[in-house]
Amino acid sequence: MTSTTSPPAATATGGRDLDALFAPRGVLVVGASNDPDKLGGAMAARLDSYPAPVARVNNRGGAGMHSTVAEAAAEVCRAGGTPDLAVLCVPAAACAEVITDCAVQGVRAVLICAGGFAETGPFGAAIQEQVMQAARDCNVRVLGPNTSGFFVPHRGLWASFVPGVEALQPGRVAVVAASGGLNHALAFALERQDVGLSLGVGIGAGIDVTAVDVLLHLAQDEATTAVALHLENVTDGQALLAAVRELSRRKPVVALVVGQHDVGEFAQSHTGALATSWRTTRAVLRQAGAVLVDRADDLVVAATALSRVRLPAGSSGGVGLVTAQAGPGLLIADALPAGGVSLPALSSSTSERLTTLLPPMTYQANPVDTGRPGPHHAEVVRAVSEDPGIELVAVYGLLEPVADFTVAAAAATCAVILGVDGPDAPVRQARRSAADAGLPVT
Repeated sequence: MTSTTSPPAATATGGRDLDALFAPRGVLVVGASNDPDKLGGAMAARLDSYPAPVARVNNRGGAGMHSTVAEAAAEVCRAGGTPDLAVLCVPAAACAEVITDCAVQGVRAVLICAGGFAETGPFGAAIQEQVMQAARDCNVRVLGPNTSGFFVPHRGLWASFVPGVEALQPGRVAVVAASGGLNHALAFALERQDVGLSLGVGIGAGIDVTAVDVLLHLAQDEATTAVALHLENVTDGQALLAAVRELSRRKPVVALVVGQHDVGEFAQSHTGALATSWRTTRAVLRQAGAVLVDRADDLVVAATALSRVRLPAGSSGGVGLVTAQAGPGLLIADALPAGGVSLPALSSSTSERLTTLLPPMTYQANPVDTGRPGPHHAEVVRAVSEDPGIELVAVYGLLEPVADFTVAAAAATCAVILGVDGPDAPVRQARRSAADAGLPVT
């Protein structure tokens, strides 16, 4: 687990303050433009809606532009703000000098989206070292470079040049991704699941602010109830272990690690860092209490579910599966043991109760196969949930008008997760209904 650079280490008791980055009292856009097709134009347009003073800097001037950082900072202060964050839309070679200029005006955090650093070779590595030195000398936090930014929906903060981010809804899942592109892809996938975001961060090269720093920040963030973590490289395995352990005590962490196969050269071209040891990183994350997944789709599904339900530590994890179709139920039952999930036998009293609710030809053990959804579906779910060996009920079915699966799942007296299939429109409606009821749904 090595990298071409080593950012400052964080500890499990807390990284350096990131409020200036994620909750700035004022923002400077350096290298801003009135052309929406340019990086500085797209970023400035997104940040204009932030409900704190935002000022634009372009040394060539232009409508609404200041020619110096000092002038822009003064505008922010006159508007009652503090220039905490500077978003740099300038070439790599200019970043170190701009950081110094910004720090003089009180800036405490910087976002660098540009490439042209260590990933390009020795010349870029030298520029990167200059940026890191300027940040250290000025005590300024740096997110990036090589990232498409971040967003904090409940604050209306869209420090991203990717179209469509303004439509992302606030919610309880945070995304911490090595890649700015994957940060956005995961955010849009969560949106399609009717899941809002508390924070979405693309770490990029991670020359200063790392995933460890953001994880420690999220441990204190009351808006977040689950974290989706994507890693490409790890610079400090012990710091990662400590951060994930600290965070997972308070809220679930779902992790996806890149590098099972040989992607070293591609990874290095991305941010200048070598791909991490896949097996070692997964072992560290598992030891720290993270839930591991193998695909981005699974990361979205698991984070969605865990943002709404989590079994207490030390639970036996006994699951009762109630399915309205045997074939899909068999696939689910076959997959559960690989995740360490048990399907315990139901008690005799539960079995007797089910015989009064289900037709005789149905399978009334665990899984419980109702044959198809019926008028007593909610009562079946409740009966299984009240069994002493069951801590979570998984309810699955193809949507039919004879049963309301959200109502059925809500009848559970223990933790529950709902899975539905069918035509797109009814499935979207069912997922929306379940989300409104606070139920995890896939």
